[in-house]
Amino acid sequence: MKKSLAFLIAATSVATITTPILAISCKDKESKEKKEFKKEITKLETLIKTEGKLKDETKVALEKIASDARKQLSELKTPDEFRKATEELKKKIDEVKKENNENNPVTPTPVTPTPVTP
Repeated sequence: MKKSLAFLIAATSVATITTPILAISCKDKESKEKKEFKKEITKLETLIKTEGKLKDETKVALEKIASDARKQLSELKTPDEFRKATEELKKKIDEVKKENNENNPVTPTPVTPTPVTP
């Protein structure tokens, strides 16, 4: 009786300590796809803030895409939905960038050779 009582007390104390810890560690786990989607959104937002060559129209379009993606972030649940949303986000960004490049073609800067002195 004494041995089983000691075992029960030890098992009970271990269970009461480990159960909340296990629940906390499992609760905050995010899928890889959700993290990738968040990463794409933050990349887009930093592009909007740091890129000085973007036209105002392009910035507005990219900001709209970013706000739509933020809304989707709270609505989507499964990893497949996040994967599809990430692909769509990348396509939209590429389309807006293409439109910006077509309207604003990049001209190479002329390079002047430096004189060589013997």
